[in-house]
Amino acid sequence: MAAAPTYSVTPLAVQSLYPTSYAKDLNNAGQVTGLAYLPNANGATYSFLYGSGNTVNIGGLGGTNPLGNGYSPTDAQAINDVGQVVGGSYSSSYPDIRAFLYSNGQMTDLGTLGGSFSQAYGVNNAGEVVGMSVTAGNKNSATFLYSGGQMINLATLGASFTDVTAINNHSQILGTAGGHAAIFSQGAMTDLGTLGSALSIPAAINDGGQATGYSYTADSFTRAFRYSGGQMIDLGTLGGSYSQGKDINAAGDVVGISNNGIDGFGHGFLYTGGTMYDLNNLVGSSDWLIGEAQRINDNGTILASGCHQQQGCMSLLLSVTSVPEPGSMALTLAGVAVVGAKLRRRRG
Repeated sequence: MAAAPTYSVTPLAVQSLYPTSYAKDLNNAGQVTGLAYLPNANGATYSFLYGSGNTVNIGGLGGTNPLGNGYSPTDAQAINDVGQVVGGSYSSSYPDIRAFLYSNGQMTDLGTLGGSFSQAYGVNNAGEVVGMSVTAGNKNSATFLYSGGQMINLATLGASFTDVTAINNHSQILGTAGGHAAIFSQGAMTDLGTLGSALSIPAAINDGGQATGYSYTADSFTRAFRYSGGQMIDLGTLGGSYSQGKDINAAGDVVGISNNGIDGFGHGFLYTGGTMYDLNNLVGSSDWLIGEAQRINDNGTILASGCHQQQGCMSLLLSVTSVPEPGSMALTLAGVAVVGAKLRRRRG
């Protein structure tokens, strides 16, 4: 069995205030973006940029959330390595959500493809943004690339996406076309295929063009995949019936969620060196039950979500503490006992 790293767990209690956050993305500098609850504010929320212990409320485009003034008008989705954040925000000039780029303390409305709505989902280090927009007449939607100050309908470039997920630093765009995960690069579409069914769902792409997500198998099970070298590989499960890949780093390591067929809970996983590991086995005596891993950066830091009997549920940062020598099974065997103890405490 390949060696797996061990991790320390840091709860992402933004601003050390009300200890609840729903982080969406993590960059290679360790910055995080997502949604946080304000303390003692009856559920009020805001979208944040977090890094080096500091938190910034990124604000919005001047509009208000229809749910009420206490709710964030902004939905942050992704962050690049220079700290630029993209997503959607209610605008003061229009009643609908607009794609935005937040950079150096300023939020820019990226416009639309002629309609009244747009939403951004991914951004690379050059500030290129991908997302969805309604076209003129507000009857149809299309995928877009925002580059050089212009929003471009991807169909005019030769892409046939029905939705988009991410863009890497080589401007390769990951999305869905014809029910399959697909990559658009240099004017050409590449169908990533499936694991035996008619459907595959993309989640993330690295700079080497490797991608992850999930696909249904021929017997209708959901499986995490890694696409690499022209092949889609089934990553298996933690012993249960399903898995989903959420992110992939430069080393080709994948994180996501799977069940183990024993306790009925979702478990965050790390797939590395050809083996899928339950992250709960890699965090030592931590009292956190890690239910999902959403992101992994090129340093191996993982953005996850988990629950604690006293602290509740929130986003977590898992930082690498050590990488054991290959061939050792002691950590894995000890980890099984740790997970069992966590579940007993949670149920008790």
